[in-house]
This record gives sequence, structure tokens and C-alpha cells, in this order.
Amino acid sequence: MQYYWTCHKWQDGQKTTDYTQYLGEPIFIEDRLDEQLDTGQITLEVMPIESKDAFAPKTKFRLERYATKDYTDVPRTWDYVVDHDDVELYAGYPSICCHRIHLIEPSVIAQGMHCDNIALTYELQDVDLNYRTIGYDNTLVGDGIDTPGGHDSGVRQTDDTGYSEFG
Repeated sequence: MQYYWTCHKWQDGQKTTDYTQYLGEPIFIEDRLDEQLDTGQITLEVMPIESKDAFAPKTKFRLERYATKDYTDVPRTWDYVVDHDDVELYAGYPSICCHRIHLIEPSVIAQGMHCDNIALTYELQDVDLNYRTIGYDNTLVGDGIDTPGGHDSGVRQTDDTGYSEFG
């Protein structure tokens, strides 16, 4: 089956530059179903020499594959970022260049991020973070006594007072 491709550079969540006219075939896409990252490779041929600078890593590209020549069907899309770009200059024709762009899936960006520690707490019944001393008969001891910190203070009323419980 013959497919028709478009290639766009993305910036700020929208298509900014259309490179479809330079897109050469074959286009390699590897959708992997294991723990490896998806990869791909495209070639942008006969580009003006003004674009001889390699695309920076993590530059976003979107590839769209159509089944109809007039691009009227719903495309299959792939979003990738640049892993690395190999630029080739032609000695015999110095006004053009070629980009061989190796692509990788965008989740690779998250691998380089550092985030704060995250603690996840599952709520059990009506648990809150206001610590109280609870007696054995499930009545609160010291309820209503304010301290300068704004928390209830546990006041020992008998020697049988238990420790804090949640739940």
C-alpha cells in the first residue's frame, strides 16, 4: 500500500514549520511494545544551505501518514523528538544539504527531569492529621483544650489512657 506523509516541526503546541516537501523515503518508524523507547528515522533532502545547522536534541516533530494522495482521510500520527541529527553537505552542489534525523519518543524528556519527593497517602475512613489521645472506650481525652499551636492537647485523666489511633 502506498502511503503519503507529512512532517511538521512543533513548537508551543502547534505546527510551526512544514518540512513535507523535503521529506524523503523510506521513513523508518519502530513502535515497540516492550520497555524500549519507540524510535524512528527521517531524511530531509535537498534543503537550502541556510538550514545547515543541525536540529537541536529534543526538537519536536510530528509525522502524519495518510492513505489518500489528497490528504483527506484521518491520518495516523507519531510525535517524536530529535535524538540526533546528522547533516550532510554536498561538495558538488554547495547550496543544498541533507538532514538524517534520528527520532525518539517524547517520554525521553521526562527521564532527565528531577522531581521532588512525592508521598502518597491513602485515606482510611475519616483520618485527619489532627493527632488526639484516645481512651480505651473511644472517647477523646482533652478535647476542647486549646494550646498555643492551635492543636488539642492530650490530658491524661486516668492511668488507663491508650496511645493515638487512626480510624
